[in-house]
Amino acid sequence: MPEVQAEALADELAPLIDERLATKDDLANLATRADLAEVKADLMKWTFGAIGFQTVIVLGAVIALARVGH
Repeated sequence: MPEVQAEALADELAPLIDERLATKDDLANLATRADLAEVKADLMKWTFGAIGFQTVIVLGAVIALARVGH
């Protein structure tokens, strides 16, 4: 392949290669299973906390309405 043609092809393909190939930094910054487990535990804590908070609010509203009704 002539050098001029090879350079033109390389110029065309360079953006595609840059977008698709992972660098060492990309691989070093991947989440590990331990990272994902930690995030899952945090999400579960927040979810159960929110459910507990909503339960307290609803019970408070029911008690308040029961007192007003008497």
